[in-house]
Amino acid sequence: MIVEAVDANGKTLQLEISLSPTKLDNKQYIIAFLIDVSKIRKQKKEEEDKRRLYESIVDNSTDHIFKIDENLKIKYINHVAPGLEKNDVLGSNLLSFLPDDENKGFIQKKLENVFQNGKPEEYTSEFKSPNGSLFFSTSVNPIIERGKIIGASLVSRDITKQKKLELAINEKNRFIEKINKASSFGVYIYDNENQQNKFINDNYTYILGYTKKDIDLMTPEEFFKLFHPDEKELLNDHITRVSKSKEGTVIPLTYRFKTKAGEWKWLLSYDTGFEYDEDGKLLSFLGSFTDITKIKEIEKELLQKNGELENFASIVAHDVKSPLNSIIASLYLMEKSEINEDQKSIIQNVTGSARKMSGMVEAILDYSAFEINEDRSEVDFNIILEEVLRYNQNIIIKQNVQVTYGKLPIIKNLNSSRIYQVFQNLLINSINYTLPDLTPSIKVSFRELGDCYCVYFQDNAKGIKKENWEKIFTLNERFGKKTGNGLGLGICKRILLSYNGDIKVKTSDVRGTKFEIKIPKDEF
Repeated sequence: MIVEAVDANGKTLQLEISLSPTKLDNKQYIIAFLIDVSKIRKQKKEEEDKRRLYESIVDNSTDHIFKIDENLKIKYINHVAPGLEKNDVLGSNLLSFLPDDENKGFIQKKLENVFQNGKPEEYTSEFKSPNGSLFFSTSVNPIIERGKIIGASLVSRDITKQKKLELAINEKNRFIEKINKASSFGVYIYDNENQQNKFINDNYTYILGYTKKDIDLMTPEEFFKLFHPDEKELLNDHITRVSKSKEGTVIPLTYRFKTKAGEWKWLLSYDTGFEYDEDGKLLSFLGSFTDITKIKEIEKELLQKNGELENFASIVAHDVKSPLNSIIASLYLMEKSEINEDQKSIIQNVTGSARKMSGMVEAILDYSAFEINEDRSEVDFNIILEEVLRYNQNIIIKQNVQVTYGKLPIIKNLNSSRIYQVFQNLLINSINYTLPDLTPSIKVSFRELGDCYCVYFQDNAKGIKKENWEKIFTLNERFGKKTGNGLGLGICKRILLSYNGDIKVKTSDVRGTKFEIKIPKDEF
């Protein structure tokens, strides 16, 4: 019997009382034995609490915990897979729950080693499921009593996420290694969070001189000082655009970078998102670059030559146009004098030829005086088209030209005079090639197509044979009527190529021709 009592110090004790009857001097006595069991009871309670805590941890663990005997039969399991009951599992052979013979043989050998050697074992197993492979890491420890192995405990942990991450990392490493070996470009992977290149290939080092160790030793501030100061704003804007870009978008950048030898090199990079977090935030981007320093030097020389050609063309044009203007003026005066009809006809023919030659000189001047580094600004295509229509009002009214157009784009970083030339040449080309029995009809429309602005110029003029769709944009190519100077569409092509755009024939048949003007958004 356990009772509580208070000692002289006021401390509560738990006492175990045992009573024993006895007879002394013919009298009956009861002898009471009192044993203080407070410490024993406290120790037992602590042990019971520990046991319950252990059982709670085991039962609620996400790991699968087994206990098996020497026959591999399951004696204990904390929880079972969905669709099974503990009673169905307990007493069953562990191997009977493995799905394939390959896993069975491999795991059986591991378990036998534990029972034979008495040493722990670990293994990783893969199980196929409708949702893909599942991976488990299992540790096996022997249970030893009095020097004999009586069983084993197994702790099996689901490592599917870690394994898939490991496989993805290995795949990326193989991908990076292929890039390193196969690419003739400098390649880097830029960590957007830590502002540092976490990978560079051999060609990066070959072109710029820096090794991965050199890059790792730099602070972000030191690294960004390697970019030319004049391109600082351009670089910041580029990184912002890449950070906000959708997966698969490729964004170019032309810039100067200081090599390890202290030289400035012109580089052309193409960057695209590489790693994103679960919320779609960019973690790193992949870039490749090539050294375009020589191209820039050639471009500089060409600009100088173009300037010389422009001056030469202006001089030639002036020297040719001045006498032509004098001839035209003289012919005009002769035509107004008293001459017969035959003489008048001759003068008109000569005047027409002189005016045509003057127009040719103007076209050649336009083509040769093309400026690459021209002034650029925001250009409203609606305003440009309206200006072209006003300038050609007389011929439009005379030939009853029908022009329709919807809302056209406003595009930055273009030269308005050049876009005016494109519209002017297309309009005159369409009017000149309209068949005599038709009223000229022109429709101008616009749409955004992916990464490009597209303007369409459709007419009802004589169609162009498909084999000539490219040829019409070369110099002095005319098909059908021998009107114009053969430079108009070539000038259009050259203007649009200067914006990394293009012009081409989209469709052409007896009903007319549709030209497509394409200007990439990324250029602006």
